[in-house]
Formats: sequence, structure tokens, C-alpha cells
Amino acid sequence: SSQISAPAHSPSVNSPSYYLIPILYLFIYLAPLHPSISTCTFNFCTSTFLVSNMLYCNYLFNMKVLLLLSVLQDTKKKIQMMKDYQDRLMETLADVLEEHFPLPTQETNADRRKKVNLISLNKILELLMNKTLATPHHPYISIDETFWPPYTEMLLRYGIAQRHPEDCFKIRLETFY
Repeated sequence: SSQISAPAHSPSVNSPSYYLIPILYLFIYLAPLHPSISTCTFNFCTSTFLVSNMLYCNYLFNMKVLLLLSVLQDTKKKIQMMKDYQDRLMETLADVLEEHFPLPTQETNADRRKKVNLISLNKILELLMNKTLATPHHPYISIDETFWPPYTEMLLRYGIAQRHPEDCFKIRLETFY
């Protein structure tokens, strides 16, 4: 009499192999009793085993896809949370800069003749950040008459911006890492 042993790794209840393996063992056990069962058993066992493995592989593939989709959705949520956080930070920065660093309002006779529209400190910082992100290999922006000189000097003095080594009319955002 042959003894039937359980497989080394038992499949989970959710897998098709969990239900098909006992049937295979039953046929293998009955095969020596009758020759027709032997031939039938071999064909049935082979096809059942192949179908069982295909179903189980399909099940594993579907579980991996679901896991991957879950990870992808979690990553998308985290990215969206970071974008929302960045937007809130930028709005807060704009509010602080607008309150504490307003554009000059007093005009002298020389300024009235020139009539140059100065850009705010918030806009200067935005230009510097966008240029750094867009072209990290050349992050310099050109300073023109729309940049109020005290803002530019403040950024340079406190280490927020840095002048170009060869062109003093270009600045870039300082690296903060």
C-alpha cells in the first residue's frame, strides 16, 4: 500500500489548488486498483494539474496587479498631498512677503519720469525658483530695471541668492542642501 503525503507547501484556501489537490491524490490512490483508472487518472491528473497551476498563476498575477494598483494609488495620494502642501506654503509665503516687504510707493520726480513697473519680492523669488527647477544646469535670471535694487541686495546679503561669477547682472537661487 502506498502512503499519500501532503505537499511541502500547502496552498491557501483561496487558491484553486486547495480543492483540486485532494482529488488528484484520490485518483492516484485508486489508479493501481483498475487499469482503465490508471490511464484515465494519468490524463486527468495531468490536465487537472495544468489547469490548477494555470488558475493559481492567474490568481497570483491578479493579486500582484491589485497590490501594484494599491501602491500606485497610495503614491498618487501622497503626491497630491505634497502638491496641496506646497500650494499652501507658497500662498503663505506670498502673504508674508506682501505684508512685510511691500513695493515702494513714494515716487520722486526722477522716478515719475521713468515710470518703471517694479516687481514684488514674491515675484522675484518665484522667478528664481521656477528658473532653478526648469533649467538646473543654468539657473540664472537677468536683473533688469524692474527689479528693485534693495530687494536684490537683500537676497544677496542674506544668502538667498548668488551672483553669476562673470556677469553681475545675473543672479540665481542659492543651493540650500
